[in-house]
Amino acid sequence: KYIMKRLSLWQYFNMNMVARENENFTPPLTGIWIRPVVLGGINSIASVLTDGCVKVVGQLTIQVFVPKNSRTYRAKEIAGSLRKHFEMYSVDKLQLLAGSVITAGDNGDYYQYNVVVPYEYY
Repeated sequence: KYIMKRLSLWQYFNMNMVARENENFTPPLTGIWIRPVVLGGINSIASVLTDGCVKVVGQLTIQVFVPKNSRTYRAKEIAGSLRKHFEMYSVDKLQLLAGSVITAGDNGDYYQYNVVVPYEYY
């Protein structure tokens, strides 16, 4: 819920360009679209006081797609904007850390960039 709320505050947000997990989505024939995915990691015990505290770690990955054989500059710009929007952000017990933009390249129908932002949740 925190991730989608933060995404909705992004300056270029348009729900029509967002593919959500486990929901039907038809990618646009032209233009950029994105798919946010939260990937878990290995959790650890941060403290064993009366209630205990588990540190949940993982990564937010936002896949940015642009149709193959179209210019990729705008997609890379969008990926950079998403990285800046999400990195070094905290709300409640969620901390998003320093992000990266990774070129995934041609995946058949689309050219893809991945925005990767590690997170910690206590």
